[in-house]
Amino acid sequence: MLVGDLKEIFMRRLAKRLPDCPFVFHRNGNPIKSFRRAFKSACGNVGLDGIVPHDMRRSGVRNLRRAGNDEHDCMEISGHKTRAIFDRYDIIDEDDQRRALERQEQYKKQQLEQGRKVVPLRKSQ
Repeated sequence: MLVGDLKEIFMRRLAKRLPDCPFVFHRNGNPIKSFRRAFKSACGNVGLDGIVPHDMRRSGVRNLRRAGNDEHDCMEISGHKTRAIFDRYDIIDEDDQRRALERQEQYKKQQLEQGRKVVPLRKSQ
């Protein structure tokens, strides 16, 4: 399932696809032999020298999480099979920590505004 920009890219490629070519991404009807070389060339063409496919996966995971998606859904989309490997990609920085602490402060304020919910137990005689 594709949405947004990625869907548009695929739709443009499908529209330009050669009738006898089974490939969406190709060079004059021939398969791309080296993904790494094609990726490096594409990145260079848009001014992103030094980027590797692995960087894109990490950015994708971080963007999915920051958009508020459930971790399980993010793992399904990114293809991570284990939580440990997913956590390596879901890098937390100082801004993430600050936002988490701000959410905690907001939660504490809401709890105080709602009043005390714990009542003391009566002493038994």
